[in-house]
Amino acid sequence: MLQIDGNPATKRKLWEQPGGKLGVVVLVLILIGALIFFYRILPYLIILAENTLYFAILLGVIGLITFLCLDKRFVG
Repeated sequence: MLQIDGNPATKRKLWEQPGGKLGVVVLVLILIGALIFFYRILPYLIILAENTLYFAILLGVIGLITFLCLDKRFVG
C-alpha cells in the first residue's frame, strides 16, 4: 500500500504504533474483566440451562399424556 506522498507504507507491529502499549494493556484488562464476569455468572447460567432442559422434558411428557388421553385408538 502507498502512503499519500507515494512512498510504500511499512507495516508496524502493534507495539510500535502510537498508543500500542496502552492498547494492549487495556485489551488485557478487558479480557481479565470478561473472564471474571463469566466466572461469576457461570453457575447461574448452568442452573438456567438445567431448568430449561427440565421444562422442555416436562412439556414433552405433558404433551404425550395429553395425546394419549385424547387419542381414540389408545382410549377405546
